[in-house]
Amino acid sequence: MILPGDSPGGGSRMLLCLLSYAGSSARQVFGSWQAELEPYADVLLYELPGRGARSGERRLEQPADAVREVCQAIDACGRARVGIIGHSLGGMLAYETAVTWEYLHGRELEFTIVSGACPPREGREAGLPLDDGSLLRSLREWGATPGEVFESEELLAWVLPMLRSDLTLGSRCGADLVPLTSRLIAVTGESDPECPPEDLTAWKRAARGDFETYAAPGGHLYLNESAGRRFLIDRITQEIALSDRRHDTAPADTCKAEKGSPC
Repeated sequence: MILPGDSPGGGSRMLLCLLSYAGSSARQVFGSWQAELEPYADVLLYELPGRGARSGERRLEQPADAVREVCQAIDACGRARVGIIGHSLGGMLAYETAVTWEYLHGRELEFTIVSGACPPREGREAGLPLDDGSLLRSLREWGATPGEVFESEELLAWVLPMLRSDLTLGSRCGADLVPLTSRLIAVTGESDPECPPEDLTAWKRAARGDFETYAAPGGHLYLNESAGRRFLIDRITQEIALSDRRHDTAPADTCKAEKGSPC
């Protein structure tokens, strides 16, 4: 997926990598955020295989495979400063990517924001039931799926396997929490039944450095609602400002990025 206006990159400007939730496309979820984020950082809307412009590619169900792709896309942008944000499945992958970036690449991210995602707890099975009936109930509860999808066998035959694959991938993330040195911020919706605010403290085990939690107005997909969207964008821009002050940098010209292309 390409954001128009790509230009050769590098430099001191921060790169933001955004990862979307199960069954969704990064462009679908975050494309409209571009205008608000681009004054502060360059944006990489990373599209996993099997959705959006990559819908014809084989979907990934192993975290190591997905994280390898994300790290390669980030590395291709050649930025010294990187922040990563993901929601639900994207939040789990954001954390796994941050671990790989720090421990295998030897570089720390500026910050990691895990949104709508709680690490597995003892006594609670990770993930969701994956039969068609359970997936349909989840889609209706999350409220992000157009009504016509539920009335079309053809559309459901495309959506349900993608969602099942994504949830399988998500259930395999975060089994072993490795502490990050970089800033870790956990956010969820105030009324999120999948990841209630009180469960965010479990991420403390994954933080060696600064750790903060926030509850945004809304439910599991709070970031699709105006108040929740505003809350998360404000949180992101505040994190960028903190990084700018640490590195004594100022906003520069914007560059938009894409999976597989240098910024």
